[in-house]
Amino acid sequence: MIQATSRHLQLVCAVSLTTIVGQSVISPALPTIRHALGVSPEQIGLVITAFTLPGIFFVPITGVLADRYGRRRIMIPLLFLYGIAGAASGLAHDFETLLALRFLTGIAAGSLGSLSIVLVVDYFSDRQRARVFGIRMAIGQVGNATVPLLAGGLAVIGWQYPFLLYGLAVPVGLYALHVMEKDRPEEGSKLGAYLARTFAGISSKRVLSLLTIPLSLTIVNHGINLTFIPILMELSFNASAVLIGVIVSARVTMGAVFAFNMGRLAGRFGEIRLLYVSFAALGLAFLITPLMPSVWWMLLPALLAGVNTGIAFPSFQTILARQAPEGSLAGVMAANSMTARLGQTIGPLLAGLGFTLIGLDLVFVAAAVIVFAALIFLVFALRRVQPAPALAAES
Repeated sequence: MIQATSRHLQLVCAVSLTTIVGQSVISPALPTIRHALGVSPEQIGLVITAFTLPGIFFVPITGVLADRYGRRRIMIPLLFLYGIAGAASGLAHDFETLLALRFLTGIAAGSLGSLSIVLVVDYFSDRQRARVFGIRMAIGQVGNATVPLLAGGLAVIGWQYPFLLYGLAVPVGLYALHVMEKDRPEEGSKLGAYLARTFAGISSKRVLSLLTIPLSLTIVNHGINLTFIPILMELSFNASAVLIGVIVSARVTMGAVFAFNMGRLAGRFGEIRLLYVSFAALGLAFLITPLMPSVWWMLLPALLAGVNTGIAFPSFQTILARQAPEGSLAGVMAANSMTARLGQTIGPLLAGLGFTLIGLDLVFVAAAVIVFAALIFLVFALRRVQPAPALAAES
């Protein structure tokens, strides 16, 4: 393991910030984009789908390459692709061009999210990871709390301007050139042996059970929180892009508060119990959303959803890292990201289909049912998962 320094933590947080805020940059601007480019509420979810779809296919490839040839050679070019293609999306003159540029941005986004998790495991010991995963998530949530306000304000000027924020990935790429150690490609292991070892790790019952977490959470979060919460606020309360940004920021601020305290919470309650609490909070948030009488009451479900955001993924990532076979970490984390990207891709499509078939209010009820069903499954499935090791003093 590389000796971790403050620069490594800064790099993890910087990469995470640029990728985590990738969705919240666009969420407040979706109604503005919809009107400017003349697309329906059912179609606007494609802006999210085009961004998440490439990860299903490209994340496994970059995971294998990162394990075999090193993190640095893969991550730095992806940061530049993410920044350039993301910023260029604002130059699109029609919906089809926008979707094409979102697809290019998504090629980099999924892999960067996976590799930033890998860096935490590379640099930090098991007892440090829950805290670092929490800091990583919290930094992203701080960005998510402020970026929607900025993006909403920029969207008032023009729908193109929020995309400029993706360009922040370019200086992060330059910083990674300075901080990341030179790669030491894996030697003495043939590709076939590596793939067999990685597949065995991913296909174990414990890992497959864990992978239902990013799948279920991203289906409902991207289908509801990122896509249809803004649409509901516009259609039901005639909310502006700025006001939508305020509600989104409240959710991610609550997430940041819990994520910053993740190390303390995990030490007291354990990651598995925290997962249960996070799912219960999210299910309740979706269940009460259609009952909110005014736009400011939308703060209540937003804060409950923020509890889930702050503790679910740091808990899950800490648990999953313990299950990865040695030498296959990036491959296992790629499976995690691929599963998450699958959920992110089909979430808006399912929500759009639900909007058409059963109406907006029942879409939120259906999301609550999915979350509570996933919670019941996890209560039984996570009994097989390896617990945290004893927190002995570091040598």
